[in-house]
Amino acid sequence: MDSRKISRALLSVFYKDHLDPIVKILGELGVEFISTGGTQKFIEKLGYAVIPVEN
Repeated sequence: MDSRKISRALLSVFYKDHLDPIVKILGELGVEFISTGGTQKFIEKLGYAVIPVEN
């Protein structure tokens, strides 16, 4: 079994339906989020920091 830990996740989706449980699980695992416009705002509304792609 591979024991590598996910440290970052790039999330960019058009439909955000059912995205919140995924974000919450990844956030609880300490995963750093990288995202684009609307998805970035969605993740931030859930209370997680996001590194924007559009820097």
